[in-house]
Amino acid sequence: MDKIEARRHFKQLRRAVVDKQSKSFLILEKVFPLIEDKETICLYYPLNDEVDTKPLIEKLLTMGKKVGLPATKDDSIEFYLISSLRSLKSNEKHRFLKEPMEDETQKIPPNDIDVIICPGIAFDKTLHRLGYGGGYYDKYLKSLNCLKIGICFKELYADEIPYEAHDVLMDVVIVD
Repeated sequence: MDKIEARRHFKQLRRAVVDKQSKSFLILEKVFPLIEDKETICLYYPLNDEVDTKPLIEKLLTMGKKVGLPATKDDSIEFYLISSLRSLKSNEKHRFLKEPMEDETQKIPPNDIDVIICPGIAFDKTLHRLGYGGGYYDKYLKSLNCLKIGICFKELYADEIPYEAHDVLMDVVIVD
């Protein structure tokens, strides 16, 4: 199975996952002990059927943590500090994406990131991540020296997924 077939297969599996909210809660409960002592935490705003990170984002903001979300620009992403989920805007190209305003004063230098929680269509037991095919995260992850956490529903956690030499491994993958 190549990456295109794998994306199609795992997206279909993800649509069929039942009780995504309670499974998301279980995943976030497992993630929290790994990140609660970190200062700058980057996550993603959930799309479609992804693990819902919004409760964790809110909790971290309440705790006074520096929370970053990605904004896409051309073929790359940068992370920006947010103060609230209400401050997010729709992406011009992809209206379903919610992103922070690109305020250069709020841009997070990659060296300041303590942990990044990555989205993915699927992950495997050897810590590979199957992304959406744009290469945004792999390009960005190469510049980081921080804890890289992948999260997904157990239905999307495979023994092995297709990968390429440029794909960046996670440090840990958390499932429900």
